[in-house]
Amino acid sequence: MEERRLLNAICERLGKIVQRMRTEQALQESEEKFRLISETSIDTIYQLDTKGNILFMNTAGARMYGYEPGEMEGLGFAELLTKEGRAEGRAHIKSVLSGESVQGEMYVKHKDGNNPQPQTHPTHQTHPT
Repeated sequence: MEERRLLNAICERLGKIVQRMRTEQALQESEEKFRLISETSIDTIYQLDTKGNILFMNTAGARMYGYEPGEMEGLGFAELLTKEGRAEGRAHIKSVLSGESVQGEMYVKHKDGNNPQPQTHPTHQTHPT
């Protein structure tokens, strides 16, 4: 009887280990797909934290604004907007952070401060983390 309980406990533990390994593999595959999509896209793909700071900006987005990949992480997105477009941009960010999908254009300054171009952001979505 004791051997049976021990064997059941071992099997249960092994089952949990196998499930965890499968979950980790699926997560790695998902992360790799996202990386490939975001880094080969010609569109800007970014992620903001709940305060509107940039957590991720893909290569296309960074280069469009004059930055190197990874250089924009931690910057406040609203601070990248032109003075004239900041109020509307902050409203967009607030809507996105509250879970809404929004459409519109935002004027984002180039790193050198010149030539703000309207950037069309057709859909923004946020997912709770």
